[in-house]
Amino acid sequence: KSWGDVPTELQLREIDRFIEEEGQDDLFFTSNFVYGDSEPPQPVILPGILRINILPSNKWHIYLFRKEHVYEDVWAGKPEKIYHYDPERKVEFPSPRTSFEAWREKIKGKSIQWKSAELSFMEKVAQITQQAIAQRGGEIAQLNKELVRSNNALDTFGYTLTHDLKNPLSSIKLAAQMMLMKDDLPKDMLRKMALNIMDATALITEMMDKVYQLTQSNYVA
Repeated sequence: KSWGDVPTELQLREIDRFIEEEGQDDLFFTSNFVYGDSEPPQPVILPGILRINILPSNKWHIYLFRKEHVYEDVWAGKPEKIYHYDPERKVEFPSPRTSFEAWREKIKGKSIQWKSAELSFMEKVAQITQQAIAQRGGEIAQLNKELVRSNNALDTFGYTLTHDLKNPLSSIKLAAQMMLMKDDLPKDMLRKMALNIMDATALITEMMDKVYQLTQSNYVA
């Protein structure tokens, strides 16, 4: 994820290749990075680059970019030497400056330099991020253990529930079969069968409630 002005994907790969070639994997920074000519010029020039590793094995990095900052150097006279040729001595010699009027030169392709405090701050950010990732990784590992334990408990409970449900279901089935087979059952027999059905359904309801409670207590967010 990025915010603000950033290089293109192709330019990011170019930056990564350059850093790998330089062998500066942990922390790399520069204020005058020169991009290749493989893409059209970007509207915003970003010669200032800072990259710090978070998880090198996963290629997780934090990048910071700085825009070009045009500097202006002021000289007492134009800083160039004009040479004259002496035909008699056959030598060239520089002529002295004839004017010390202020001469300005604009320097492009650079950003404001990274300060040591900024570098230390980013190293601290990387350290805190790494600690948070490690802590989160430990929490996830613990959650996975709890999930495995819960699944094992559910498997055991499911087997027990299946076995225990057979008795009340058999009672209900037997009572229903008796009622269908015989139309002249005594009232006391019908009452007994009805009570058996009620007891069996109550037992099944109790088992279902326990299943619900178990799933709630072992829920892992």
